[in-house]
Amino acid sequence: MGSPQFGAVSAYEAWNGAKVGDRFNPQSIALNVLLQLQKKNNQNLVETVRSYAKILKDLLPTFNYLKTNGKVKVPPINLYLGNKNATVSNIFDKFLAIIGKGEQTKEWINLGERSIFDKILGLWEQGKPLSYQYGEGDGTVLNKSAKFEGDVYTEISSDHGSIPDRAVNLVLSELGLGVTIAEVATNSNPMTVFYLGSPAEMTVNCGGVVVADTDGWVTVVNKNISDCWVNLLGIENGTYHLVMGNSGDDSSWQYSEGEIGVGETKNISIVDKNYWYDQILRETNELLGQFGGNSNLLKIKTAAEGKSFDQLLSAYLAFRKEKKETKITIDMVNYLEKILEIEKGSVGKIELEKTRINTLSFKVLADKTALLLQRKRINPTTWQSLNYNQAEGLLTNPSYARYFLAGKIFEIVWK
Repeated sequence: MGSPQFGAVSAYEAWNGAKVGDRFNPQSIALNVLLQLQKKNNQNLVETVRSYAKILKDLLPTFNYLKTNGKVKVPPINLYLGNKNATVSNIFDKFLAIIGKGEQTKEWINLGERSIFDKILGLWEQGKPLSYQYGEGDGTVLNKSAKFEGDVYTEISSDHGSIPDRAVNLVLSELGLGVTIAEVATNSNPMTVFYLGSPAEMTVNCGGVVVADTDGWVTVVNKNISDCWVNLLGIENGTYHLVMGNSGDDSSWQYSEGEIGVGETKNISIVDKNYWYDQILRETNELLGQFGGNSNLLKIKTAAEGKSFDQLLSAYLAFRKEKKETKITIDMVNYLEKILEIEKGSVGKIELEKTRINTLSFKVLADKTALLLQRKRINPTTWQSLNYNQAEGLLTNPSYARYFLAGKIFEIVWK
Protein backbone atom coordinates (compact mmCIF):
# COMPACT_ATOMS: atom_id res chain seq x y z
CA MET A 1 0.00 0.00 0.00
CA GLY A 2 1.79 3.08 -1.29
CA SER A 3 5.13 1.33 -0.91
CA PRO A 4 8.07 3.13 -2.56
CA GLN A 5 9.10 0.11 -4.64
CA PHE A 6 11.50 2.30 -6.63
CA GLY A 7 12.19 4.82 -3.87
CA ALA A 8 10.85 8.23 -2.80
CA VAL A 9 12.33 11.55 -3.93
CA SER A 10 11.96 13.12 -0.48
CA ALA A 11 14.42 10.56 0.90
CA TYR A 12 17.20 12.47 -0.89
CA GLU A 13 16.48 15.60 1.15
CA ALA A 14 16.28 13.70 4.43
CA TRP A 15 19.47 11.69 3.83
CA ASN A 16 21.57 14.55 2.45
CA GLY A 17 20.25 17.56 4.35
CA ALA A 18 18.04 16.34 7.23
CA LYS A 19 15.02 18.01 5.58
CA VAL A 20 12.31 15.74 6.93
CA GLY A 21 9.06 16.89 5.37
CA ASP A 22 7.12 19.89 4.13
CA ARG A 23 3.67 18.37 4.61
CA PHE A 24 1.80 16.28 7.16
CA ASN A 25 2.51 12.57 7.17
CA PRO A 26 3.09 10.03 9.93
CA GLN A 27 6.64 9.17 8.88
CA SER A 28 7.82 12.80 9.02
CA ILE A 29 6.35 13.14 12.53
CA ALA A 30 8.10 9.96 13.66
CA LEU A 31 11.42 11.04 12.18
CA ASN A 32 11.18 14.53 13.70
CA VAL A 33 10.61 12.99 17.14
CA LEU A 34 13.58 10.68 16.61
CA LEU A 35 15.85 13.54 15.56
CA GLN A 36 14.92 15.64 18.57
CA LEU A 37 15.59 12.77 20.97
CA GLN A 38 18.93 11.83 19.44
CA LYS A 39 20.48 15.01 18.03
CA LYS A 40 22.58 15.74 21.13
CA ASN A 41 24.71 12.72 20.28
CA ASN A 42 25.92 14.25 17.01
CA GLN A 43 27.29 17.52 15.68
CA ASN A 44 24.49 18.11 13.17
CA LEU A 45 21.15 16.68 12.09
CA VAL A 46 22.57 14.93 9.02
CA GLU A 47 24.88 12.93 11.29
CA THR A 48 21.83 12.10 13.42
CA VAL A 49 19.78 10.98 10.41
CA ARG A 50 22.58 8.77 9.14
CA SER A 51 23.19 7.26 12.57
CA TYR A 52 19.60 6.57 13.59
CA ALA A 53 17.58 6.41 10.35
CA LYS A 54 19.86 4.46 8.02
CA ILE A 55 16.82 3.09 6.18
CA LEU A 56 16.49 6.44 4.39
CA LYS A 57 19.49 5.52 2.24
CA ASP A 58 17.59 2.41 1.13
CA LEU A 59 14.63 4.60 0.09
CA LEU A 60 16.59 6.73 -2.38
CA PRO A 61 14.99 6.45 -5.86
CA THR A 62 16.37 4.02 -8.40
CA PHE A 63 15.11 6.24 -11.26
CA ASN A 64 16.43 9.61 -12.43
CA TYR A 65 15.16 12.46 -10.26
CA LEU A 66 18.00 15.00 -10.09
CA LYS A 67 18.70 17.86 -12.51
CA THR A 68 21.40 20.52 -12.69
CA ASN A 69 20.84 23.45 -15.04
CA GLY A 70 18.02 21.52 -16.69
CA LYS A 71 20.17 18.46 -17.42
CA VAL A 72 19.59 15.08 -15.82
CA LYS A 73 22.21 14.19 -13.22
CA VAL A 74 23.03 10.57 -12.41
CA PRO A 75 21.63 9.89 -8.91
CA PRO A 76 23.38 7.96 -6.13
CA ILE A 77 22.98 4.21 -6.57
CA ASN A 78 20.49 2.34 -4.38
CA LEU A 79 21.71 -1.25 -4.45
CA TYR A 80 19.17 -2.39 -1.86
CA LEU A 81 16.04 -1.64 -3.91
CA GLY A 82 17.81 -2.49 -7.16
CA ASN A 83 18.63 -5.99 -5.94
CA LYS A 84 15.20 -6.56 -4.38
CA ASN A 85 13.34 -5.50 -7.52
CA ALA A 86 15.45 -7.72 -9.78
CA THR A 87 13.58 -10.83 -8.57
CA VAL A 88 10.18 -9.38 -7.65
CA SER A 89 8.49 -10.89 -10.72
CA ASN A 90 8.72 -14.26 -8.96
CA ILE A 91 5.92 -13.17 -6.60
CA PHE A 92 3.67 -11.33 -9.10
CA ASP A 93 1.00 -14.05 -8.72
CA LYS A 94 0.78 -13.26 -4.99
CA PHE A 95 1.37 -9.50 -5.09
CA LEU A 96 -1.06 -6.58 -5.42
CA ALA A 97 0.20 -2.98 -5.36
CA ILE A 98 -2.35 -0.47 -4.03
CA ILE A 99 -1.41 3.00 -5.25
CA GLY A 100 -2.53 6.41 -4.07
CA LYS A 101 -3.18 9.11 -6.65
CA GLY A 102 -4.48 12.66 -6.92
CA GLU A 103 -1.74 14.41 -4.95
CA GLN A 104 1.16 16.50 -6.29
CA THR A 105 4.30 14.50 -5.58
CA LYS A 106 7.93 15.50 -5.98
CA GLU A 107 9.38 13.91 -9.13
CA TRP A 108 12.42 16.06 -9.91
CA ILE A 109 14.76 18.10 -7.73
CA ASN A 110 16.56 20.97 -9.46
CA LEU A 111 19.97 21.28 -7.84
CA GLY A 112 22.37 24.17 -7.38
CA GLU A 113 25.90 24.39 -6.06
CA ARG A 114 26.47 23.63 -2.41
CA SER A 115 28.54 26.02 -0.34
CA ILE A 116 32.01 25.36 1.02
CA PHE A 117 30.38 25.09 4.46
CA ASP A 118 28.07 22.34 3.14
CA LYS A 119 31.09 20.49 1.76
CA ILE A 120 32.90 20.59 5.11
CA LEU A 121 29.83 19.12 6.84
CA GLY A 122 29.14 16.55 4.11
CA LEU A 123 25.76 18.08 3.21
CA TRP A 124 24.10 17.88 -0.22
CA GLU A 125 26.75 15.73 -1.87
CA GLN A 126 25.03 15.82 -5.28
CA GLY A 127 23.88 19.43 -4.95
CA LYS A 128 21.55 21.67 -2.97
CA PRO A 129 17.82 21.69 -3.84
CA LEU A 130 16.65 24.92 -5.48
CA SER A 131 13.21 23.97 -6.81
CA TYR A 132 11.01 20.99 -7.69
CA GLN A 133 8.91 19.51 -10.47
CA TYR A 134 5.90 17.42 -9.53
CA GLY A 135 4.21 14.32 -10.88
CA GLU A 136 1.24 12.06 -10.09
CA GLY A 137 1.23 10.21 -6.79
CA ASP A 138 0.03 10.21 -3.18
CA GLY A 139 2.05 13.24 -2.06
CA THR A 140 4.97 11.10 -0.85
CA VAL A 141 5.37 8.24 -3.34
CA LEU A 142 5.05 8.69 -7.08
CA ASN A 143 2.55 6.55 -8.96
CA LYS A 144 5.36 5.11 -11.10
CA SER A 145 7.36 4.16 -8.00
CA ALA A 146 4.56 2.27 -6.25
CA LYS A 147 3.82 -0.26 -9.00
CA PHE A 148 5.62 -2.80 -11.15
CA GLU A 149 5.13 -2.82 -14.90
CA GLY A 150 3.71 -6.14 -16.06
CA ASP A 151 1.87 -6.81 -12.80
CA VAL A 152 -1.66 -6.07 -11.63
CA TYR A 153 -2.14 -2.97 -9.50
CA THR A 154 -5.05 -0.90 -8.13
CA GLU A 155 -5.25 2.89 -7.91
CA ILE A 156 -7.28 4.79 -5.32
CA SER A 157 -7.66 8.52 -4.75
CA SER A 158 -5.75 9.09 -1.53
CA ASP A 159 -2.83 10.82 0.10
CA HIS A 160 -0.05 8.57 1.39
CA GLY A 161 -1.12 8.41 5.03
CA SER A 162 -4.77 7.61 4.27
CA ILE A 163 -4.19 4.62 1.95
CA PRO A 164 -4.55 1.93 4.68
CA ASP A 165 -7.94 3.30 5.76
CA ARG A 166 -9.26 3.92 2.25
CA ALA A 167 -8.12 0.49 1.04
CA VAL A 168 -9.28 -1.57 4.02
CA ASN A 169 -12.18 -3.29 2.23
CA LEU A 170 -10.03 -3.97 -0.82
CA VAL A 171 -7.47 -5.66 1.43
CA LEU A 172 -10.13 -7.74 3.21
CA SER A 173 -11.50 -8.82 -0.17
CA GLU A 174 -8.06 -9.78 -1.48
CA LEU A 175 -7.48 -11.88 1.64
CA GLY A 176 -10.82 -13.64 1.11
CA LEU A 177 -12.22 -12.49 4.43
CA GLY A 178 -15.42 -11.16 2.90
CA VAL A 179 -15.85 -8.51 5.57
CA THR A 180 -16.97 -4.98 4.75
CA ILE A 181 -16.43 -2.14 7.21
CA ALA A 182 -17.16 1.56 7.06
CA GLU A 183 -14.31 3.66 5.72
CA VAL A 184 -12.61 5.84 8.32
CA ALA A 185 -10.32 8.23 6.48
CA THR A 186 -7.14 9.33 8.20
CA ASN A 187 -7.32 12.97 9.25
CA SER A 188 -4.74 14.86 7.19
CA ASN A 189 -5.34 18.23 8.86
CA PRO A 190 -2.39 19.93 10.58
CA MET A 191 -1.61 18.41 13.95
CA THR A 192 0.27 19.41 17.06
CA VAL A 193 2.18 16.38 18.31
CA PHE A 194 3.58 15.68 21.78
CA TYR A 195 5.78 12.75 22.75
CA LEU A 196 6.93 11.99 26.28
CA GLY A 197 9.70 9.51 26.95
CA SER A 198 10.01 9.51 30.71
CA PRO A 199 8.80 8.24 34.08
CA ALA A 200 5.67 10.40 33.94
CA GLU A 201 2.15 10.59 32.60
CA MET A 202 1.11 13.46 30.32
CA THR A 203 -2.07 15.36 29.60
CA VAL A 204 -2.27 18.19 27.08
CA ASN A 205 -4.72 21.10 27.22
CA CYS A 206 -5.16 22.94 23.91
CA GLY A 207 -7.76 25.69 24.13
CA GLY A 208 -9.81 23.74 26.68
CA VAL A 209 -9.54 20.40 24.88
CA VAL A 210 -7.77 18.01 27.26
CA VAL A 211 -6.14 14.83 25.92
CA ALA A 212 -4.30 12.17 27.94
CA ASP A 213 -1.29 10.44 26.43
CA THR A 214 -1.45 6.96 24.90
CA ASP A 215 1.92 5.23 25.20
CA GLY A 216 3.52 8.66 25.53
CA TRP A 217 1.79 10.22 22.50
CA VAL A 218 -0.76 13.04 22.21
CA THR A 219 -1.96 14.50 18.91
CA VAL A 220 -4.32 17.47 18.66
CA VAL A 221 -5.85 18.53 15.34
CA ASN A 222 -5.96 22.14 14.13
CA LYS A 223 -4.16 23.59 17.15
CA ASN A 224 -0.83 25.36 17.25
CA ILE A 225 1.76 24.33 19.79
CA SER A 226 1.59 27.81 21.34
CA ASP A 227 -2.10 27.20 22.20
CA CYS A 228 -1.29 24.24 24.43
CA TRP A 229 -0.23 23.49 28.00
CA VAL A 230 1.43 20.22 28.95
CA ASN A 231 0.88 18.72 32.39
CA LEU A 232 3.24 16.02 33.67
CA LEU A 233 2.64 13.79 36.67
CA GLY A 234 5.68 11.88 37.91
CA ILE A 235 5.19 8.15 38.45
CA GLU A 236 8.88 7.49 39.15
CA ASN A 237 11.93 9.59 39.96
CA GLY A 238 13.98 10.48 36.89
CA THR A 239 14.45 12.66 33.83
CA TYR A 240 11.55 13.40 31.49
CA HIS A 241 12.15 13.87 27.76
CA LEU A 242 9.53 15.93 25.96
CA VAL A 243 9.26 16.45 22.19
CA MET A 244 6.61 18.74 20.72
CA GLY A 245 5.98 20.26 17.32
CA ASN A 246 3.56 21.05 14.52
CA SER A 247 3.18 18.59 11.64
CA GLY A 248 4.51 19.85 8.32
CA ASP A 249 6.79 22.43 9.98
CA ASP A 250 10.27 21.06 10.65
CA SER A 251 11.34 24.29 12.38
CA SER A 252 8.63 24.06 15.06
CA TRP A 253 9.95 20.92 16.75
CA GLN A 254 11.29 21.35 20.27
CA TYR A 255 13.07 19.05 22.67
CA SER A 256 13.28 19.71 26.40
CA GLU A 257 13.97 17.73 29.53
CA GLY A 258 13.97 18.02 33.29
CA GLU A 259 13.88 16.16 36.57
CA ILE A 260 10.59 14.91 38.01
CA GLY A 261 9.74 12.94 41.15
CA VAL A 262 6.96 10.55 42.17
CA GLY A 263 3.72 12.50 42.57
CA GLU A 264 5.32 15.73 41.36
CA THR A 265 3.51 17.78 38.72
CA LYS A 266 4.91 20.13 36.12
CA ASN A 267 3.02 22.51 33.85
CA ILE A 268 4.82 23.38 30.62
CA SER A 269 3.95 25.91 27.94
CA ILE A 270 5.97 26.98 24.94
CA VAL A 271 4.95 30.59 25.67
CA ASP A 272 6.25 30.50 29.26
CA LYS A 273 9.68 32.17 29.15
CA ASN A 274 10.56 30.88 32.63
CA TYR A 275 10.47 27.32 31.28
CA TRP A 276 12.97 28.17 28.54
CA TYR A 277 15.24 30.02 30.97
CA ASP A 278 15.17 26.85 33.07
CA GLN A 279 16.23 24.85 29.99
CA ILE A 280 19.16 27.25 29.51
CA LEU A 281 20.14 26.71 33.15
CA ARG A 282 19.96 22.94 32.77
CA GLU A 283 22.20 22.98 29.69
CA THR A 284 24.61 25.44 31.36
CA ASN A 285 24.97 23.19 34.39
CA GLU A 286 25.76 20.29 32.05
CA LEU A 287 28.44 22.39 30.35
CA LEU A 288 29.89 23.39 33.73
CA GLY A 289 30.46 19.69 34.30
CA GLN A 290 32.80 19.76 31.30
CA PHE A 291 34.23 23.27 31.71
CA GLY A 292 34.10 23.74 35.46
CA GLY A 293 34.37 27.34 36.65
CA ASN A 294 34.34 28.83 33.13
CA SER A 295 33.65 32.55 33.55
CA ASN A 296 31.36 32.84 30.54
CA LEU A 297 29.26 29.88 31.67
CA LEU A 298 28.94 31.44 35.12
CA LYS A 299 27.77 34.65 33.45
CA ILE A 300 25.20 32.66 31.44
CA LYS A 301 23.94 31.08 34.65
CA THR A 302 23.65 34.43 36.44
CA ALA A 303 21.87 36.00 33.47
CA ALA A 304 19.44 33.07 33.12
CA GLU A 305 18.63 33.16 36.84
CA GLY A 306 18.04 36.92 36.60
CA LYS A 307 16.05 36.60 33.34
CA SER A 308 18.36 39.08 31.59
CA PHE A 309 18.30 38.15 27.91
CA ASP A 310 20.89 40.65 26.62
CA GLN A 311 23.48 39.58 29.19
CA LEU A 312 22.62 35.95 28.55
CA LEU A 313 23.10 36.25 24.79
CA SER A 314 26.39 38.13 25.16
CA ALA A 315 27.85 35.51 27.52
CA TYR A 316 26.50 32.67 25.38
CA LEU A 317 28.18 33.97 22.21
CA ALA A 318 31.43 34.57 24.10
CA PHE A 319 31.43 30.97 25.40
CA ARG A 320 30.54 29.55 21.99
CA LYS A 321 33.51 31.39 20.45
CA GLU A 322 35.85 30.55 23.32
CA LYS A 323 35.35 26.79 23.63
CA LYS A 324 34.07 25.89 20.13
CA GLU A 325 31.57 23.53 21.77
CA THR A 326 28.67 22.59 19.48
CA LYS A 327 26.61 19.64 20.69
CA ILE A 328 24.95 21.64 23.49
CA THR A 329 25.39 25.27 22.43
CA ILE A 330 23.69 24.64 19.07
CA ASP A 331 20.63 23.26 20.86
CA MET A 332 20.57 26.25 23.21
CA VAL A 333 19.72 28.52 20.25
CA ASN A 334 16.24 26.97 20.22
CA TYR A 335 15.71 28.11 23.81
CA LEU A 336 17.13 31.57 23.10
CA GLU A 337 14.71 31.85 20.18
CA LYS A 338 11.70 31.03 22.36
CA ILE A 339 12.72 33.52 25.05
CA LEU A 340 13.28 36.29 22.50
CA GLU A 341 9.94 35.58 20.79
CA ILE A 342 8.12 35.90 24.11
CA GLU A 343 9.98 38.96 25.39
CA LYS A 344 9.98 40.84 22.07
CA GLY A 345 6.43 40.01 21.09
CA SER A 346 5.14 40.80 17.61
CA VAL A 347 7.07 43.23 15.42
CA GLY A 348 5.99 45.30 12.44
CA LYS A 349 6.96 44.58 8.83
CA ILE A 350 9.45 47.46 8.76
CA GLU A 351 11.40 46.21 11.80
CA LEU A 352 11.27 42.64 10.51
CA GLU A 353 12.63 43.66 7.12
CA LYS A 354 15.33 45.83 8.71
CA THR A 355 16.46 42.87 10.82
CA ARG A 356 16.44 40.57 7.80
CA ILE A 357 18.59 42.96 5.73
CA ASN A 358 21.03 43.39 8.61
CA THR A 359 21.34 39.62 8.98
CA LEU A 360 21.88 39.14 5.25
CA SER A 361 24.75 41.64 5.39
CA PHE A 362 26.50 39.38 7.92
CA LYS A 363 25.79 36.38 5.69
CA VAL A 364 27.30 38.16 2.66
CA LEU A 365 30.37 39.02 4.75
CA ALA A 366 30.76 35.38 5.77
CA ASP A 367 30.40 34.27 2.13
CA LYS A 368 32.94 36.80 0.84
CA THR A 369 35.41 35.87 3.55
CA ALA A 370 35.04 32.21 2.60
CA LEU A 371 35.77 33.00 -1.07
CA LEU A 372 38.84 35.06 -0.20
CA LEU A 373 40.23 32.33 2.04
CA GLN A 374 39.55 29.65 -0.56
CA ARG A 375 41.81 31.52 -2.96
CA LYS A 376 44.50 31.00 -0.35
CA ARG A 377 43.43 27.36 -0.08
CA ILE A 378 42.10 27.87 3.43
CA ASN A 379 38.84 26.08 4.21
CA PRO A 380 36.50 26.78 7.12
CA THR A 381 36.70 24.51 10.14
CA THR A 382 33.88 22.19 11.15
CA TRP A 383 32.96 24.62 13.95
CA GLN A 384 32.76 27.55 11.52
CA SER A 385 30.69 25.45 9.12
CA LEU A 386 28.28 24.43 11.88
CA ASN A 387 27.80 28.10 12.77
CA TYR A 388 27.07 29.00 9.16
CA ASN A 389 24.76 26.04 8.65
CA GLN A 390 22.69 26.84 11.74
CA ALA A 391 22.41 30.52 10.85
CA GLU A 392 21.38 29.68 7.29
CA GLY A 393 18.75 27.27 8.62
CA LEU A 394 17.27 29.98 10.83
CA LEU A 395 16.65 32.11 7.72
CA THR A 396 14.33 29.55 6.14
CA ASN A 397 11.39 30.40 8.44
CA PRO A 398 10.94 34.16 8.76
CA SER A 399 10.56 35.63 12.22
CA TYR A 400 12.24 38.45 14.10
CA ALA A 401 13.85 36.08 16.63
CA ARG A 402 15.25 33.81 13.91
CA TYR A 403 16.61 36.67 11.82
CA PHE A 404 18.16 38.32 14.86
CA LEU A 405 19.87 35.17 16.14
CA ALA A 406 20.99 34.19 12.65
CA GLY A 407 22.76 37.53 12.35
CA LYS A 408 24.57 37.01 15.65
CA ILE A 409 25.72 33.54 14.58
CA PHE A 410 26.80 34.64 11.07
CA GLU A 411 28.82 37.33 12.83
CA ILE A 412 30.95 34.79 14.74
CA VAL A 413 31.59 32.40 11.82
CA TRP A 414 35.06 33.82 11.20
CA LYS A 415 35.79 35.11 14.72
